[in-house]
Amino acid sequence: MLFRRNNLVPTDSYFRSFLKRIGRPDIDGEISYEHPFTYWTMEIYRKDIKGGGGLGMLASDTLEIVKKLKMPSVFISLFYTKESKQKLDEKFNQEMESCSLTPPERGFRKIGIVAINTLINGVFKTNYS
Repeated sequence: MLFRRNNLVPTDSYFRSFLKRIGRPDIDGEISYEHPFTYWTMEIYRKDIKGGGGLGMLASDTLEIVKKLKMPSVFISLFYTKESKQKLDEKFNQEMESCSLTPPERGFRKIGIVAINTLINGVFKTNYS
């Protein structure tokens, strides 16, 4: 199952000017709701989604840019059902605490089974999640 967090508005002139600035006006119209920009990551870090590594921060920064560009996109990441926190006691001994999570607790909602078409070595393969 895939879960959706944010609905983004369609591509606009801000995005088109971005494509011109990066020298890729040729892909205008290629990114759409039918063919969104797709970002795969092992973790994503947001105020309410914990992922403490650098890749999680990079994914979060990329998400913010995509939102500003109003670019149709899909961010795909693992959803960890346990969240761990480190804590130091008064003697500076490290303690670990964990709690269980579900996608709805983090603001995600189920969108159903989705076909994911992947181009591998020139051949499209379809998987369903």
